[in-house]
Amino acid sequence: MVCNSTFLLDHETDHGLKVDELMTLLEEFLEDPSAKAVVFSQWLGTHELIKRRLLPRGWGHVLFSGSVPGDKRGALI
Repeated sequence: MVCNSTFLLDHETDHGLKVDELMTLLEEFLEDPSAKAVVFSQWLGTHELIKRRLLPRGWGHVLFSGSVPGDKRGALI
């Protein structure tokens, strides 16, 4: 997990190439305004890293994890 970013250890720095590479791929893929992407991660911390990178770009997103109540999952999809 720590290979994803130093942020997962210190919550101050954010050095890691995996999310940078993901953002590069998403920028290319989301040039099509109708495109949607699903990104899976085993770690909630990685979801937070991704979310931190999506917000400044203004890209909408939904965080879907086991903590989402079953009756609310359909609306998120």
